[in-house]
Amino acid sequence: MENHTIVTLKKGQGKILKSGGLWVFDNEIDTIVGKFKNGDMVIVHDFDGYPMGRGFINQNSKIRVRLMTRNVDQEINDDFLRMRLQEAWDYRKKTVDISSCRIVFGDADFLPGLVIDKFSDDFYLNFATTVDAGRRKAKQLFRDDGTFDRMSEKIADKFDGSKDEPITKN
Repeated sequence: MENHTIVTLKKGQGKILKSGGLWVFDNEIDTIVGKFKNGDMVIVHDFDGYPMGRGFINQNSKIRVRLMTRNVDQEINDDFLRMRLQEAWDYRKKTVDISSCRIVFGDADFLPGLVIDKFSDDFYLNFATTVDAGRRKAKQLFRDDGTFDRMSEKIADKFDGSKDEPITKN
């Protein structure tokens, strides 16, 4: 079931968001209408009702909402997250030596709170949020060349309850 919670900014707030940022801070919010739990997707509106994007909410953080998309009609599902992860991987393959590199740069790859580093055959994941979606979807990445395919179950098992631990291929 899709969550239709709406987060409305105070008048004059959201300057970072309006200039291209992906964060909504707790002190910028006027109202939150609807039921939600931490990690749920919400819609962000400007003070006048103008839709600004969709992101996940975390009441335990000063960064209250991290946008995933500017398109409020975009469904944040497996395909969407797989697309974002694949775009990050494809970009790295074109620009850096992928034997050891940062694969996902969180906000820069439009995957707020998720960092994936690759050191030879070891992968290091850091989840700076409460969102399980990134954890679940990271394991589904890179099927074409098999880089993560061999790691998928280990990534899911290791990181659904912990943070910042390396994983080594067998």
